[in-house]
Amino acid sequence: MRLRHGPGAEDGGGAVACAGDDHQQGQPHPLTGGGRRSAPAAKPTYAGYDPAAVRAWAAGQGIEVNARGRIKAEVVEKFRAAGN
Repeated sequence: MRLRHGPGAEDGGGAVACAGDDHQQGQPHPLTGGGRRSAPAAKPTYAGYDPAAVRAWAAGQGIEVNARGRIKAEVVEKFRAAGN
């Protein structure tokens, strides 16, 4: 459904006239949102390491690392220093 504003809004061409004056002509309609949808967020890129491998290595070393989220730089440095 398209919403039309101003003169010619009732032209019958598949558009629906907007009776509300709570927004400006040319602006997105407050009820339909208007505009383009954004693309889904891309997976983050990692700086040359596999997070799963770092977590597995850390668990084997007795280092606490959350199952999700950012891995502390200190842990990644230790992982790399260990030759991984």
